[in-house]
Amino acid sequence: TVRAIACDLGLLSACHVDSCDAPYLDPETPEDCLAALDMEGCGQCRYYDCLDNFAGCGDQGYLLSYGGAYCERFTQITAPRMSQRGQEWLGRVRICLVENMSAGYYEGELCDDLWQRGADDHVGCYVDSGLCSLGLGDWLAIRATVAEWDIPIAQLFAIGSECAGQWFGWK
Repeated sequence: TVRAIACDLGLLSACHVDSCDAPYLDPETPEDCLAALDMEGCGQCRYYDCLDNFAGCGDQGYLLSYGGAYCERFTQITAPRMSQRGQEWLGRVRICLVENMSAGYYEGELCDDLWQRGADDHVGCYVDSGLCSLGLGDWLAIRATVAEWDIPIAQLFAIGSECAGQWFGWK
């Protein structure tokens, strides 16, 4: 198929992501969802399914359609193509995003607010986890993973500004 060819050529956003075979969590509270971080591989991505049990945003909400979907894509598709440093960076980013989402979540939080918070956390988590020190191959793998329509321009500028500051000693 065209998608398989695009994936083979390095467009990781086109690659098929298998369903994660990790068990779903059965939480009593939203905080129980953090148990996903104790799981291996894509099991950590179960956090997003778990929290959506409380948020109820469904397939179009941030937790399932963006956070969880990209967590699984980065874990299954991108990580094997990255350097050891890149893989370690992915692990730190995953933990950062999950912990930030968990720390800010409250019962009754609106789905739009969850989406905004989740999106806003990416810049800090990416940069603070060491994105700016990764090699070009890792940067290209990260970029190839995210579909063009899923990249907020403001995030690109914010990340670029943060990294430029680090590279050129402005910060």
